[in-house]
Amino acid sequence: MNNTLLFDKQQLELQNWTNDDWETPEKIALFMAQLVSISDEYILEPCAGSGQIVKYILYPYMRNILCMDINDSRVEKGRCNAPDCTWLVSDFLHSEIEPRTDLDLVITNPPFTKCMEFIDRSLQMLNFTNPDARLLFLMPSDIFQAKSRSRAFSKLNAHIHHIYPIVGRVDYLINGVPASQTYVEKNGKLVRRSGRQTCDAIWDIRPGKQGSCTTFIN
Repeated sequence: MNNTLLFDKQQLELQNWTNDDWETPEKIALFMAQLVSISDEYILEPCAGSGQIVKYILYPYMRNILCMDINDSRVEKGRCNAPDCTWLVSDFLHSEIEPRTDLDLVITNPPFTKCMEFIDRSLQMLNFTNPDARLLFLMPSDIFQAKSRSRAFSKLNAHIHHIYPIVGRVDYLINGVPASQTYVEKNGKLVRRSGRQTCDAIWDIRPGKQGSCTTFIN
């Protein structure tokens, strides 16, 4: 396929794509799944997409894994990629999950513009009787260095238990294709997309104020 045809195909696929739709690449998804403990029985992936992360979780048939996404076509792909999970087309921030279950783990690559909303809601859904209940979120490394987010996080009953910094920039996927392999038009020419211009980390966030691995200097 020549570059022009490839560009036309990508443009058609990107019509409804936004900067909140970056998909987790295989290597990062696999690492996140390896952080899931055997004891994590009740798991939620609120931005599951096509199942990039949950498809790597071991022993899914022995767990209760709920996957949500607002895009029905991604959910259909997810059902194929991770058939042992329960899938819902739903907006996590604006829908109730029935029956209500206290969760051991919320694992996701959230929309970056709504990270704080996802953290807040996810914390409320954890099983507070489980000392290992936590969030595993893929987010920018400097997410809490913005004053507004730092203030918002300080008001939550939560702490940063561990940070897994990712070396180099993550080559996120766009509709399953690494961003570095997609094209955009610039000055009448097709050039490779530059991707997200930031570094990222996997954040282990837990309820309570004790045990933080991080001290912010204001």
